[in-house]
Amino acid sequence: MCTPDAAAEKARLRREMLCIRREIPWEAREEASRCIEAGLREWLLQQPVRRVFCYVSYAEEVETHCLLAWMAARGIAVSVPRVQGTAMQAVRWFPGCPMRPNQRGIPEPVGTPVAEEAELAILPGLAFSTQGDRLGYGGGYYDRWLVGHACRAVGLCADWQWRDSLPIEPHDRRMDAIFGETRRLFFTR
Repeated sequence: MCTPDAAAEKARLRREMLCIRREIPWEAREEASRCIEAGLREWLLQQPVRRVFCYVSYAEEVETHCLLAWMAARGIAVSVPRVQGTAMQAVRWFPGCPMRPNQRGIPEPVGTPVAEEAELAILPGLAFSTQGDRLGYGGGYYDRWLVGHACRAVGLCADWQWRDSLPIEPHDRRMDAIFGETRRLFFTR
């Protein structure tokens, strides 16, 4: 629910979720990523999706490197984020393309062109609600990017990231689906 204190509550929850995430053992994060990826792959095999925008995982996020390679091997045109200032654009990605860390340490392709419009966007998050809300890192990059793109938005969520509800603001975009370790939620908009 949107309240005047939503931004402050989001900031508090971000700090809390980052602390929790750092405490999850590497092995548990790895197993969660494998389960989430398996469910997403199964679903993607049933979808007529040809162009996907997907985050490149770093730090303790749900891992996407194997997923990116898997999609490319199946002929899906893969794009990933590249940040320039406060804007984010989707740029082509392919296995072995040159990458370098941006100002936040997130790997980005070097010298690849802007990609065609994606049909599906796979997003990271610190927390997700059972209503389809997503708590990002606070930069607003994905929310701003989604405004200009009509694709479906999917979040990847380890079981410890689920929340019954999250503070939301008018600019927040709900997910069309969330893939977790032990459950998948789909939302009709």
